[in-house]
Amino acid sequence: MRYVTPEFVMRKRFEEHPKPQWDGAVLCFRDSKGSSALVQHLGAIAVGYKVLWGMEESTECPFVHEACIGGKRIGIISRCVWGGPQAALLVEELATLGATYLIGFGAAGSIIPDLKKGTQVVASSGIVTDGTSRAYTSEQLVSANAELSSAVQVVSDRLGIPVAIVRVATVDAVYRETDEAVQFG
Repeated sequence: MRYVTPEFVMRKRFEEHPKPQWDGAVLCFRDSKGSSALVQHLGAIAVGYKVLWGMEESTECPFVHEACIGGKRIGIISRCVWGGPQAALLVEELATLGATYLIGFGAAGSIIPDLKKGTQVVASSGIVTDGTSRAYTSEQLVSANAELSSAVQVVSDRLGIPVAIVRVATVDAVYRETDEAVQFG
């Protein structure tokens, strides 16, 4: 038995405000400046009230925005900086809001010297190394959605933005990240 479900929490949360209905969402793993740039570029509008766990809205610095892109209603979630545990909460709550696809947008570090700072990357797969990921799968490696990855490649080609296709590894304890922790096999 699960003690707390996203459906229960969301039902209580939207007793006074309308529950957004989104086709998808973008989780922006950037600071305020990087998040604001994405929100402005997409023409997103602040929702104006609390929608997601741990994101207390304010007029001056909202977390949750909405945009219409290609006829789809998209939630733009800014300043996601807690890592895996926050992402897990948000993914489950976003699913209850109707989001059937999610895109993570942000910055990443690299343990590969050839992957230079500023390189645009797209994850083809992820090594399951941390505790949060292990709560959702027993697999050692998970693959990205092929259709969504293909769409990102088409858009990046159309815009002339080169991307590197990479395998990612997430580690909850950043200061304990080692070569051994991120090796697959």
